[in-house]
Amino acid sequence: MGVVQQRPYSVPIPITPGTDIARQEQVGIVINCTVAGNVVLKMPGGNLTVPVLVGLTIIDNIEVIGIVTAGTTATATYTALKL
Repeated sequence: MGVVQQRPYSVPIPITPGTDIARQEQVGIVINCTVAGNVVLKMPGGNLTVPVLVGLTIIDNIEVIGIVTAGTTATATYTALKL
């Protein structure tokens, strides 16, 4: 069984909570959290609530098109990663 090598990320796309970004080969998200809590990630097929702690959280292999403000309790900045 071989290892599949993913292309490197080429473009960071800032996400403003409550504002969707265009769907385009996003394959990850960086969450820079200053106050721990929940983050509601908006994905093409529905929402996913993720608990985050203070610090940097990187989630790979996920397409996020927005941050849902209702239910998001963490204070953070968000950046989608595009191939």
